[in-house]
Amino acid sequence: MRLLRYYILALAVAATLCASSQGVATWLETEGDLGTLHEEGGRASCALRLVNTGDQPLIIVRVQSTCGCTATEFLRQPIEPGDTAAVQLTYNPIGRPGQFHKDVFVYTDGTPARCRLSVKGNVIPAPRTLEQDYPAVIGPLRLEGLSVPFGEITRPKQRNAYLDVYNAGDDTLQVAVTDMPAHIQAVVEPSSIAPGTVASLNVHFDTGKAPLWGFNCDSVQLVVQPLGAATASTGWVSVMAQVREDFTALSEKQWAEAPIARIVTDGGVSDRLVFDRAARGEQVTLTFAVENAGHDELRIRRLWSTSGITATADREQVKAGKRTTVTVTVDTASCADDIYEGVLTVMTNDPHQPTILLRVVGQLTD
Repeated sequence: MRLLRYYILALAVAATLCASSQGVATWLETEGDLGTLHEEGGRASCALRLVNTGDQPLIIVRVQSTCGCTATEFLRQPIEPGDTAAVQLTYNPIGRPGQFHKDVFVYTDGTPARCRLSVKGNVIPAPRTLEQDYPAVIGPLRLEGLSVPFGEITRPKQRNAYLDVYNAGDDTLQVAVTDMPAHIQAVVEPSSIAPGTVASLNVHFDTGKAPLWGFNCDSVQLVVQPLGAATASTGWVSVMAQVREDFTALSEKQWAEAPIARIVTDGGVSDRLVFDRAARGEQVTLTFAVENAGHDELRIRRLWSTSGITATADREQVKAGKRTTVTVTVDTASCADDIYEGVLTVMTNDPHQPTILLRVVGQLTD
């Protein structure tokens, strides 16, 4: 027994000696300050040094940056006891104006096994060009873009959005907005724009008059007429909005009695509609049912897809406990794969799940 105790003690001492006989990374700097950088000046670097204060060679195993804006460089050769090495951190300021503070993790085969380094500084943005601020062009008129995204709006709310325009010509411009749908009103203010000045395209979106639930994408036309020219330039600006139903005013009782939409296929309640096999380019016809599992009347607001799928419901109003059949036509011509995958969006007045995404899947053959 005594010999066993001596043996265990000897092993523990040996393990302790082995643990203490290793490289030790002692960092002279753990943070690099790049100061003030100019974005157009490009990349800037700093070197953070370490000394191996251990009694064995030390190896930097890897260096991991927390973002793609900071590159690292280091030597992979062993660092002998007492020697110095460095990790170089390089920051790319292009497209990243403002202050920054980025971390880098250094892993070694010694002590500590991991160390956090960092680099900081401040980037002064490069002067912007006219092309960057106003990349879209309609004749001598430059615009911030050719689309006005409204995002999500609940019916019957109305909202305004704005798009800056700039007269890049040497003549005063008269700008008019035409071909507006009933739910969109737009005007350029001021309508007369002097050379080198900015005006605003003001767009008003009325969801109460919008023709569709869900995604609406419309266009308005800009007519740009220089005072000294006989002809005008024209261009189109897209106006986009997601029109949603507002359920926030429903009482607790209304929520309890609200309709509940369920998609029912041959396999029961499902979020997948499957066809077995079809020739590529063939139009496939399928059916499914929308069931009202709630109490109040269910209304199908819209069936739409961007995947070559069209759908029509037999009835758009479904009483409690009833179903309506939806006929789906799938155009497989645009699918280059052996498996067709598309999505049909089913929008209803079910406040629990007003939008249901039904996956349409099938196998195609040549």
